[in-house]
Amino acid sequence: MISPIEQAASKALQKQIKRREIKTWQNKLYWIESGGNIFGDYLVELDESNQVNMLIANEYAIGNAVHEYGGGDFTIQNNGDIFFVRQVDQNIYHWDRASKLITQISTDSQKCRYADLDVRFNQLLAVKEIHEDKHVVNCVVSIDLDTKQEKIVAEGHDFYACPRFSPDGKKWAYLYWDHPFMPWQQCMLCYCEWQSQKNIKILNQSNKEVISQYCWYGDQEIIFSSDRTGWANIYHGDKALFSADMHFGYERWQQGGQNLAITDGGSIVAIAGPPEKRVLGCIKDGFWVPFLLPACDFSPYIAVTEDYIIVQACFDNQPPKILKIHVQSGEWQVLLADATFNDSQQNAVIRPQSICFKTLDNARAYGFFYAAKKKNDSLPPLLVLCHGGPTAATSRQWDPMVQFWVQQGISVVDVNYRGSTGYGRQYQDALEHKWGVLDVEDCVAARDYLVNIGQVDPKRCFIRGKSSGGLTTLLALMWADRFAAGGGYYGVSDLMTLVSTTHKFEQYYLDFLIGPYPEEKNRYFSRSPLKNANKIKAPVIFFHGLLDKVVPISQTELIMKALKEQNISCEAHFFDNEKHGFKDIKNKIKALVCEYDFFISN
Repeated sequence: MISPIEQAASKALQKQIKRREIKTWQNKLYWIESGGNIFGDYLVELDESNQVNMLIANEYAIGNAVHEYGGGDFTIQNNGDIFFVRQVDQNIYHWDRASKLITQISTDSQKCRYADLDVRFNQLLAVKEIHEDKHVVNCVVSIDLDTKQEKIVAEGHDFYACPRFSPDGKKWAYLYWDHPFMPWQQCMLCYCEWQSQKNIKILNQSNKEVISQYCWYGDQEIIFSSDRTGWANIYHGDKALFSADMHFGYERWQQGGQNLAITDGGSIVAIAGPPEKRVLGCIKDGFWVPFLLPACDFSPYIAVTEDYIIVQACFDNQPPKILKIHVQSGEWQVLLADATFNDSQQNAVIRPQSICFKTLDNARAYGFFYAAKKKNDSLPPLLVLCHGGPTAATSRQWDPMVQFWVQQGISVVDVNYRGSTGYGRQYQDALEHKWGVLDVEDCVAARDYLVNIGQVDPKRCFIRGKSSGGLTTLLALMWADRFAAGGGYYGVSDLMTLVSTTHKFEQYYLDFLIGPYPEEKNRYFSRSPLKNANKIKAPVIFFHGLLDKVVPISQTELIMKALKEQNISCEAHFFDNEKHGFKDIKNKIKALVCEYDFFISN
């Protein structure tokens, strides 16, 4: 018999349908969808009558593993044909609109991966990642669609992203960056002539400037975001189109997304922060004009058609909706919403409060607090969430997992500790050599803040994190006697081992977060929970996918062994077909139920 908690977890997670990479062709919309009871990512079409049709799925499930995080999985040709990356073999395939037949385009072995596709006339552009044993090479290739011949058109740098043709196909541009930087620390934009590959122009003013996204403005010019002032604003040449302490950038954990677009009529539209209130708007004559929308965030995929833009808007009290907005008038309509999410469910949602609190060293950090209802006049427990990255961010958008905890009577605080993106380059770079210190201090400070204002029970506080947030969780349990238990999803426990086992994309990330190794060996030792397992006193539960290439499963296996040797209560759950981030709904439900039972029993 299914327990009430299993029912609650299933009810919550079944609603978590994720959509990404919205594109248009004629009067139809296309996007990649995942979630619910269907395994894998599938391509759907929203036709003129608002009917959703599944086009590509099952054995042709879509998804790439470039940089291990993927993204940029499909593109649409002018004739409506679709080119996409197949998840199972990482090759590029062609879906013919007339015949509906699917044929393979790329012909390399499974040692190669493709991402961030673009097509113009008979040329297909893609980022290519070649794996030879432990050696990985990235480049940009073009594939002649008539002959299927592939050639390298950009090479020599460690990473590439966003190769795009100009509208007339005579020029092209791309982003690149090199070790030891991550793309939010350095990202260069260059463009040149397509046929001759000459007259290369780099738009960055310095090699530390991040140009994270761009759009062709006609056939010759480019609009782009740059953080050269400390905030990622939108530029045309050397001129900021709107200069403000607002974040218009895109953090390239994944390929294929951006927060900037230009309509067919030449209107510049963008998504801007901070995370407390993400806004979609238009830049006109040096002014920022937000659209009046009842949303708190937007997915970083803006589709354009004539004078309209189409986006996925996110809300703090209901699932996302796809909106169509007229750029000039601001009038909008809902194209797609979750028909199963009714008024009573929406009324039951606990909406977040944006909080700003003092850190332990008197700086400031941010978060979103979800207050559970009191039971019998007693203060509710608290669950502190540590986002991954660690240079990422959380927002206030509706999250069924958060709602699960709050509906079970456990308050939640989702922390944007120092190092999180969206608050300017200075806030983001505060984590330099301070990972495992400032993130931990800020998560503890969020807990203390809520305890001190009488919102939660100080004796029943828990903490959990995913990926890098798993390290934050374990370190918080090490040095702060504030938590009754902790949970880690595919988290880091041994920094010294991670140096040699992590993948190419993050190969030198630890140089920024901790310092160079072995020069800073003492830091790595003191901030590795595995080396300090005797300092962890609270019980811990772990979850890890056996196919994880970002954080190897050995990270969880070794910390489990060390904790057991210290007689610390702990348990682990491993999942056969999961990578870095769970996809199977059954696994997600099982993990959530096990985590709840573990916390409540401790």
